[in-house]
Amino acid sequence: LSTFERFAEILGRRLGEMHVALSQTTDDEAFAPVPADSAQVERWTKRVDGRIQAACDNLKRHRELLGEAEQALADGVLQRRAALSTLVRRLCEAGKGSLLHRIHGDFHLGQTLVASGDVMIIDFEGEPSQPLAERRAKDSGWRDVAGILRSFDYALAAARRSPAAASNDGAYATLATAFKERMPQTLLQAYSKATGAQGHWRSQDGAGHTALLDLFMLEKAAYEINYEVSNRPDWLGVPLRGLTDLMDRLLSGDAADD
Repeated sequence: LSTFERFAEILGRRLGEMHVALSQTTDDEAFAPVPADSAQVERWTKRVDGRIQAACDNLKRHRELLGEAEQALADGVLQRRAALSTLVRRLCEAGKGSLLHRIHGDFHLGQTLVASGDVMIIDFEGEPSQPLAERRAKDSGWRDVAGILRSFDYALAAARRSPAAASNDGAYATLATAFKERMPQTLLQAYSKATGAQGHWRSQDGAGHTALLDLFMLEKAAYEINYEVSNRPDWLGVPLRGLTDLMDRLLSGDAADD
């Protein structure tokens, strides 16, 4: 696992360094960082809630694609649909005043190259399905962080489908549990260290950062559900479990919707 942790540490550091570089003060308006204002809060709310509602519609419409256990997860998401919209609004509001700058916009493990003990970030075109103006728009760097954390989840899901995962000695399950816990933690620590030395990052509210990471994790899981329904239905359980885990944590103590 140490090799993977080293990769996560380098990746988090490089991502943080990239965001610091992209958030420097400049006379070029296309790259100059700006604070998230009320209009940005509304854009976040519309975009994220729109993707989540589309995901809920897809789960309801394509319930038959899921196994019995996954159908129960889908039902749990749908029962808390209204509470999820309220949560999205609250998380968006918490991000007001945070720093916006150009970001990668479609960050996952497939957008990295590993060579000579280092990690290079590639392919800055953003989400291919989005219009150019949206792909060039400034956003929170936490959106990229959420993308790579969700990608870790997919990597683990792919490994679970390998023959090695069928081992009965418990070694694989132990390794998978450690991977799920330590990879995100290692990346986040390296990212925070890389960005924390910069004044404009230090001055921002830590609670706002946490809210934005949660927001974009929800958005990414919803995006993945919508993608898998159309392209890889047999993978639909991966983002569904991810969304369920996020909702369980963020909505704990909240009553389910009527």
